[in-house]
Amino acid sequence: MHSDLSHSDLSLDQLRPATKLLVVVVLMLPLVLLSLLGMEADGDEGLAGVIFAAYAVLCMPLLLKRKFYLVEPYSVIFLILYLGVPLKLAWSMNARHSEQMVDQMLGDSISTLVQPSVIVSCGLFGLVVGYMMGLPVLLRRAGKRVQECSWNQRSLFLLCGLLTTVSVLGFAFFASRTGISFSGNGPLSAKRIGDSTSGMAERSNSLAYLRWAISLSQIAFYFLFAWALRQRLNATRMFTVLCVIIVPVSISFLMPFVTSSRTPLVFFLVECLVLLYCLKERVFTGSLLTFQLLAVGVVISLFMGILALRRSSNETDVGRHRGSVVLLIDHVVGGRYLSDITKTAKIYEAFPDQLDFQHGKSYLTLLAAPVPRQWWSDKPMIGLGPYIGSEVYGMKASGVPPGMFGEAYLNFGLAGIFFVPFIYGFAIRCSFETLRPRLRMPTQAIIYAVFFRFYVGVLGIEFTVGVIQFLTELIPVVFILWCIQARGGRLVAVSSSPSIPSLRMGDSFQ
Repeated sequence: MHSDLSHSDLSLDQLRPATKLLVVVVLMLPLVLLSLLGMEADGDEGLAGVIFAAYAVLCMPLLLKRKFYLVEPYSVIFLILYLGVPLKLAWSMNARHSEQMVDQMLGDSISTLVQPSVIVSCGLFGLVVGYMMGLPVLLRRAGKRVQECSWNQRSLFLLCGLLTTVSVLGFAFFASRTGISFSGNGPLSAKRIGDSTSGMAERSNSLAYLRWAISLSQIAFYFLFAWALRQRLNATRMFTVLCVIIVPVSISFLMPFVTSSRTPLVFFLVECLVLLYCLKERVFTGSLLTFQLLAVGVVISLFMGILALRRSSNETDVGRHRGSVVLLIDHVVGGRYLSDITKTAKIYEAFPDQLDFQHGKSYLTLLAAPVPRQWWSDKPMIGLGPYIGSEVYGMKASGVPPGMFGEAYLNFGLAGIFFVPFIYGFAIRCSFETLRPRLRMPTQAIIYAVFFRFYVGVLGIEFTVGVIQFLTELIPVVFILWCIQARGGRLVAVSSSPSIPSLRMGDSFQ
């Protein structure tokens, strides 16, 4: 029979005040160390002041919010912004003379980052204010009315099997189109393939549909993973589950390696951890902690493999002898990724000589995205990355996504730096509070995990691309949920109680 869970049963894990304070202190130590070393070498006290001002703003929700949940979107946002603003500034003070920093700064002095960093800090403040004002009371009541649908287990496994089959076929077509070889007779990575009849244009247009088809296995894994987290499985059933999910997991890991793309790995890890933290209690004990460490280790290993693959085809990297850990830290912190402050500074400095204000055009291109370019020859460019890469950095074959702060300034100037992050912070808090009352239930947990595509994409890439990536994952998820809704059969409530029986094929669960 069906039984609902009380609100108290659905409470999420909260960070204790001592834990929050410990996190703030631990993450401040690298800033202190790098800032002291940087000032000892070349001064720049003003830049050091901006570093700690930006960090203080970032810590406000963590310290001032009475109930801070482990799965809040601000947890990931805090980490991204920490890496991209205060830690990147502190890192830049010490690596200012390196080839990497000279390339990112386009030959300018590190001291030119002070004014743009102050402006970005105002944007951080706008984001924090919006997040703290997210109408939690009204939306919490709305979230309680969101009902959990029951899943038919037979439909779940059949549909996940179908999605995995489509993904495998899509991968085979992708390998055939791009000439990827696993026999040693051809390139392993699609990014090492030169221009051919298929060429870059085909890979970025027609092959995008194949990549989307391949990504369906990742969505299938999310459903199987959510199902497994809500079951009490013995050794035999656990082995069976592992055999079922090994194919979608393998494709999810293999495809980023083949395309030399690190972002899908990060999204995959983040969304899996969100599902784990939503659907399981006490996630830092026993086998669950082992699973988390193993997952992080596998992703880091693949990350390093992709970097090694890129270095092997990049002549400028020949002769570098650095340890793997140092290389990974240097790549994550020192690279021009997500909310990196250096690219925001270069966008700010490029006005009015190199760039023109968009006046909201980059946000409106989302309306044109569904129309194929074959039907609309003058279709606006989707994504500002190539525009920024060409006009600011002189790139010809690639681009630099501006991130939320750069895009906000590119559209609305200084006013956009504050108000766009404010709206973003307000929106993500609203989405969290709407779904939070039932995040212990599989349906809401999967939808919420997918929302992290939006949170991270809009913040670190740009609005249109982030929304498109989010919708390409959300639409299949909603379709699957509609298909696997139980329309009969025995209903079994899912909870963390040990008295809940295991499900049999054909049963439904919630």
